[in-house]
Amino acid sequence: MGSYGEALERITGSLPVGTPWPGGPPQVTLRLGDLPGWSFVLSTGRIAFVSGALAAWLGYETPAALVGAASQALLVGSPPQGRSQGRALLALLRRDGATAHVEMAELEVTLGSDPGTLFWAPGQGAELPGKPKRASRLTSVTAGLAHELNNPLTYLTLNLDFLERALSKLKQGGMSDREVYEVAEQGAEALQVAREGTDRLAAIVRDLRAFSRVREGVGPVDPRRLLELSFVLTRNSLRHKARLQLELHEVADVDANEAELGQIFVGLLLLVLQPIEDGSAAEHALEIRLEQPDAASVEVRITMTGPGAPKELASDPEFASMQARVASFGGELTADGTTTLLRLRVSGAEQVPRPTTSIPPPLRAGVRPRVLLVEDEPHVAEALRTLLSEEADVEHVTSGRQAIEALLRDQRYQLILCDLMMPDMGGVDVHEAVRRARPGVEQRIVFLTGGVFSQRTRDFLRSMPNRTLDKPVDPALLLALIRSFQPDL
Repeated sequence: MGSYGEALERITGSLPVGTPWPGGPPQVTLRLGDLPGWSFVLSTGRIAFVSGALAAWLGYETPAALVGAASQALLVGSPPQGRSQGRALLALLRRDGATAHVEMAELEVTLGSDPGTLFWAPGQGAELPGKPKRASRLTSVTAGLAHELNNPLTYLTLNLDFLERALSKLKQGGMSDREVYEVAEQGAEALQVAREGTDRLAAIVRDLRAFSRVREGVGPVDPRRLLELSFVLTRNSLRHKARLQLELHEVADVDANEAELGQIFVGLLLLVLQPIEDGSAAEHALEIRLEQPDAASVEVRITMTGPGAPKELASDPEFASMQARVASFGGELTADGTTTLLRLRVSGAEQVPRPTTSIPPPLRAGVRPRVLLVEDEPHVAEALRTLLSEEADVEHVTSGRQAIEALLRDQRYQLILCDLMMPDMGGVDVHEAVRRARPGVEQRIVFLTGGVFSQRTRDFLRSMPNRTLDKPVDPALLLALIRSFQPDL
């Protein structure tokens, strides 16, 4: 019998009288409500019992929503038939329709006079490797990211609140010149701190784009920067499981795909941390060393020390997948006991600049360019329109469809700032429609993006020379771009 079955035998030996468990000693009986962990019972094709813990994990308020229903309400596929060496690999159906893969002990029982099958697992650790494990790792990453965002969000919000109250005081009037000066001085300080918060948030977003960069292929990548970002994203797991000991030397750029390497760093850290229990940071140390042993290679050495440190990473399917990805850009990933070694090739290639929209000669003095702003988010549009109006005459439309209509009606826009992702028709659709109907006008489009999510959009950006500006947009860069466009077409 598998280890879960053995564990269940040990647990049931001390439980009070309830449902008999055939095959065991006469005194071994079971009251299902006292069984710890996750459990459920199937009998005559229906769900006879579900533990409160399992029901809650599946998204139900009480087990009553499942008890009495057909087995298909809980199991994806047919129920296992008979005993499977005391172990069953199950796909359980969550309330939201998602599937959770769980390993459970499987035991034959009798409910009154009806035969049934009891399935039991100790709890959430029973989830199988693969998608469920990745989901739990994603939780760790998002928690770490939330922590990183919350600090600048906190002082940004507090200082904006102070500014709102200060402006309200000034608006009410009745203050002496000295009081007005003091409020203005405090407001200026609060505004500076708020600006630092927005700068910090913008830096985090820029770093995160390294993990979803559209660019394909291999190029020069800074491994130290990606490692430091990986520590931020895994901070939630790290702080509860191990002490982080870093020795990061200055190294050359390496040949890699930036998004792939960033994902590998995060995946390796979470894979090493996976078996470590929360609350045991004092007993474990995660040692990470980045160095360049010779002119041709850079090494990242990850070692976990302490009880329960993983020693068989090389046999993990996810580790094998990472090895293949590292090999694809000329690197090597190995594991020996509790140490993982990632060896990367030093880059000898030059940075290849991304093709950008052609910038025409400067404007004649005193002439303002015409700009079409295509942005569906009202607050973003208002802020951009206010900024752009310093240098240009701006027309704003809120959808891709309106943009196409405007460009077919009037071609005299020097610049088209177009949001890439919009609900009805996105920037890709605008570009294609204008290219077919007014060839050449599409070259004036500069895309604004907060992130690229669809494969179609990724493929489009790879093939097009048009410039893309990441949100939040740098005001100075945007104004410089406006000043560079000429009025006569």
